[in-house]
Amino acid sequence: MLLLRCLPNVFVASRLERIVYAGFSRLQADVNCMGDLLQHTVQWRYVINMPGQEFPLRTNLELVRILQQYNGTNDIEGITGRRMLHNRFLYKHVYETNSPTGEITIKRSSEKLQAPPHGFVVVKGSAYGTFSRAFVSFVLLDKRAQDLLKWMEQVESPDEYFWATLHHSKTVPVPGAYTVVVVVVVVVVVVVDVCGGVNIKIFDCLDSRLSRGHVWYIND
Repeated sequence: MLLLRCLPNVFVASRLERIVYAGFSRLQADVNCMGDLLQHTVQWRYVINMPGQEFPLRTNLELVRILQQYNGTNDIEGITGRRMLHNRFLYKHVYETNSPTGEITIKRSSEKLQAPPHGFVVVKGSAYGTFSRAFVSFVLLDKRAQDLLKWMEQVESPDEYFWATLHHSKTVPVPGAYTVVVVVVVVVVVVVDVCGGVNIKIFDCLDSRLSRGHVWYIND
C-alpha cells in the first residue's frame, strides 16, 4: 500500500478475487482490473496483462512503437487442433473445498458442457495478451461477450480460452480482431564454450504476437 502513495498511476483493483488455480477467479480478476481501467482518467489505448514473473523483452519505447503500428488491433494468441486440451471445455467443472485446510480446487465432472452461446467456437490461447481499448469495452459492455464470460465459469483454465475465443471469432464482429495465418518458425542457436559446456538458445516465433517474445535457455 505504501507504493500506492508514491506512484499515482498504480492502484489496487476495487474488487479482489480469491484465486483458485485453473479456476474462473483468475479470469475474473483480469476483468475486474479492466473495469477499473475504463474508469481511469488516463485515456489509455492498450492493456497488456502479464504474470508477476514476466519481464519485458522490449523497451518501453519499442512497445509504444509496436502498439502505434497495431493501430487498434489486438495481439492475442490463438491455437486450434490437438493442443486445444478439449476436456477442459467439453465437460463442466465444479469446485471442491478441503474442509481441514479450506483449500478450493477445481475438478472435472462427467457432465457435458453445452456449446458456447452466440455461435462462438472455442479457441485456445494464452491467459495474457495485448488488448485494445475498444476490445476491453466490448468485453465489459457487450452482452455477447458477457454471455461467453458466464459460460466460461464452468471451464478449466478459462483465461486460456476466453480472450482467444473472442478475438478469433468468425461469427461475432469483435473490435481489434483479425484473421491471420500462423507460420511456425523456430531458430536454434548452439554455442559451445571453451570448457566444453553447451548453451542452447531456442527462439520461438510460434505465433504472430510482436509485443511479446519467447526465449528459452537450456544449459547442458
